[in-house]
Amino acid sequence: MYHDLKRQYYWIGMKNDIMAFIAKCLTFQKFKIEHQHLDRLLQPLVITVCKWDHITTDFVSGLLPTL
Repeated sequence: MYHDLKRQYYWIGMKNDIMAFIAKCLTFQKFKIEHQHLDRLLQPLVITVCKWDHITTDFVSGLLPTL
């Protein structure tokens, strides 16, 4: 946040003011990386024995027509 603000604004004690604001802000506290938990552990992908043993298709819709 400090780096974004310092591009357009500056005041004496700016960094300390921003740190104090973030420390008190509930929204910032909820989304800090320390408060985010993984839903589950990562699992390795299954390696198939034969080629073409498992086939998937992704359908993409809603694209604009091209010229």
